[in-house]
Amino acid sequence: MDAPRLADLARRAARARNALETGTAALLAEAVEVHPEGWLRLDPKPLLEAPEELGLRALVRCIAATGGAAYPPKDEAAERLFAEIAGERFRGRTLGGCRILPRKGHLVIAREPVGVTERLSLTPGGEVWWDRRFAVRLAAGAGGAVTVATLGREGWQRVRSAGPDSGRIGLPEPVRETLPALWDGNGLAAVPHLGFSRPGFPLSAVALHAPGVVLAGPAFPVVSDRVGII
Repeated sequence: MDAPRLADLARRAARARNALETGTAALLAEAVEVHPEGWLRLDPKPLLEAPEELGLRALVRCIAATGGAAYPPKDEAAERLFAEIAGERFRGRTLGGCRILPRKGHLVIAREPVGVTERLSLTPGGEVWWDRRFAVRLAAGAGGAVTVATLGREGWQRVRSAGPDSGRIGLPEPVRETLPALWDGNGLAAVPHLGFSRPGFPLSAVALHAPGVVLAGPAFPVVSDRVGII
């Protein structure tokens, strides 16, 4: 095959790829709400009504952007999940480091708690990228290093016991357990997304959702009133 023919094929492939990306981005914008705690609320109806390739691509992008994995799920697994969601008896699945759960006509896509094991040291004035999902920054000031690790059930109970207004009760269970938390020698120090800071803990912290795989486009709307700052 000569060079002009190869160049023509490359241009056509690029056009097709761009069309798929544009269609997927439009579908995601219609169907997905992004929350700064690192989870998605997905309306499956637009995905199921779209051409199958676009619906599958949108579903895979949701999982890749939420699960913290370096690679997206395999095509066969994604196709099985897509078919299950299209059925009337979908009760939830795990795939690609995510839990996909039905909630009131929508799907909650959240990080799978059992997969969140990373523990990173963070010093005052520093920043770490934790679980391939969050940029966690600790303000400069007096105090020693902390460990950034998952909040977990134990940490969640500590936050709840701090007072009736603590804990953001409306968050789905797997989301609460997989939030980034700051720990030190005295236990749980802070949870930025929940506005929790242990009395006497001297430093403020910020945890911003920064997934390794973006959902779609250079910027995607975030739906929430929580800012992840304490």
